[in-house]
Amino acid sequence: MLRNRFAELLGTGLCPKLVIAAVVTCGSLLVVNVIWSLPAFDTRGTQKELVMMHDFGVVTAGSVHAHDFAIRNASRSSWTLETVRPTCSCAVPRISFTRLSPNQTGRIRIEYHAPKSTTLDEEQVIISFSELHSPLLRLQIKAHALQPLRVEPLEVNERIKKGVEPFESVIYVSNSSGIACESLAAVCDAPWCSTEVIRMPSTQFERDRFRVVLRLATDSLAYGDHFSKVSLRLQRENASVDAVVESINPIPIHVFVTPPVVAFPSQLFFPELETTDDVVAKAITITFSSEVSIPRADEITITTTASQGLSVSSVTVHERCVRFTVCADPHLLNVGFHNHFVTCNLPEPLPDLAIPVTARIVDEAPAQ
Repeated sequence: MLRNRFAELLGTGLCPKLVIAAVVTCGSLLVVNVIWSLPAFDTRGTQKELVMMHDFGVVTAGSVHAHDFAIRNASRSSWTLETVRPTCSCAVPRISFTRLSPNQTGRIRIEYHAPKSTTLDEEQVIISFSELHSPLLRLQIKAHALQPLRVEPLEVNERIKKGVEPFESVIYVSNSSGIACESLAAVCDAPWCSTEVIRMPSTQFERDRFRVVLRLATDSLAYGDHFSKVSLRLQRENASVDAVVESINPIPIHVFVTPPVVAFPSQLFFPELETTDDVVAKAITITFSSEVSIPRADEITITTTASQGLSVSSVTVHERCVRFTVCADPHLLNVGFHNHFVTCNLPEPLPDLAIPVTARIVDEAPAQ
């Protein structure tokens, strides 16, 4: 009867597995020696994670750093290395072991290459072992990468009106290299640009911060484009900071002094003129702003780069407008495209205004 009960329990699967080692009859007593074998549970779905973190703090952009993580196997079974997965190629793991025995400690070195730009960076290396009950390791690293010398902006582009003086533009310079600086020298190579350096309060990450004010003397500039550059150099009490200034390039300056013109055509186009067509004329009007005096008509000359086929009529001045007419003669132009310029030459200090002119000449259409 007892044997039948054991068989029922084993058949249900609701109890641990029983292995009958021996059955001995001693009088009326049945003695049974059994071994209880507990079922094995797959714990991969509930695998524990071991998270370790290191903060490199403030580092120089583009620099290389390393940290050693100590990993101790506190379990009763060995751990065999299976996979190593860094989230970025900038975090390179160097592992000194392939297997950790119980109570053994291994070291994993993470070689970290900081970004080359200013940023807050966080990466991790995920390590797994092949054993069923082993943990999943997450080795996390983070750093605040700062450029040794940060300059903003890297170039100066200004569009200004003549006579607005002084016109100011600002460059910000910050030093996070760890080398203390006494001052910053800023020198511009153009006589129309002067500089003033103002030291600003330090921050947690940037000890030396400067504000470079560029003052542009626009009265001395002609209308149009002007180019220059500003050279920057950090200085200590007795010497310049050579370790830092290598990363400073001269800051280019581009200033465009706008002419006192409210409106004029950016281009003139004569589309598909047949060789038998009559002369085609197009009117040009240039409107000046109120801040300048309008020249007389006899002070203005109009020229063209075309040797023939393009001509200009006389100039008239009315209120703040200068008007003239450009004529295209298809009889004097070859078949194809013609690209030229018509220039309105004005007395100083006003700028000369060049207008692109394009004409397309085609053969006479065949008769129907």
